[in-house]
Amino acid sequence: DAQESRGLGDVYKRQTYYYRVSAGNANGYSAYSSSANVTTNTRPSLSGSFMTSGAVNDNATIAPFTGVTVSDANGDAVSVQISYAAANGTLAGTGLTGSAGSYVLTAQAPATVTTNLRGLVFTPTYQQGPTGSTVTTTFTLVPDDGTDVGTSTVSYTHLTLPTSDLV
Repeated sequence: DAQESRGLGDVYKRQTYYYRVSAGNANGYSAYSSSANVTTNTRPSLSGSFMTSGAVNDNATIAPFTGVTVSDANGDAVSVQISYAAANGTLAGTGLTGSAGSYVLTAQAPATVTTNLRGLVFTPTYQQGPTGSTVTTTFTLVPDDGTDVGTSTVSYTHLTLPTSDLV
């Protein structure tokens, strides 16, 4: 019998398999053995000092995730999905796939993903609004170890201050 169970807080059971092995000989003697193997997985997580707000001119860049740490108690490779309003700008950095508004940091060891996440650079959309206005970008980060998805973390709200073409 194969059973799957989910929902024990942050600890999840993948699958439990029960095996029954029996063998007999010509005299009718047999042996019986059973065993159970339970594999648990802990959700990946994000921690550290998330920037809760910041401001940058629309002709500059900012690294919004420099204080974030990615971890996985099981040592699994972790990817991080990053989403925000696509019209507000682009992200660039190592291990990043996708396009404005919907990126994924490629699954790797948590320490590598942490380094890559901290190195991401956000470039706001130039002159998205009139001079003197602000554009708010809220990033949502979701870690995934291939078995379980960690809790979404709204980690950073960024204000872009449009600049004038006139100098």
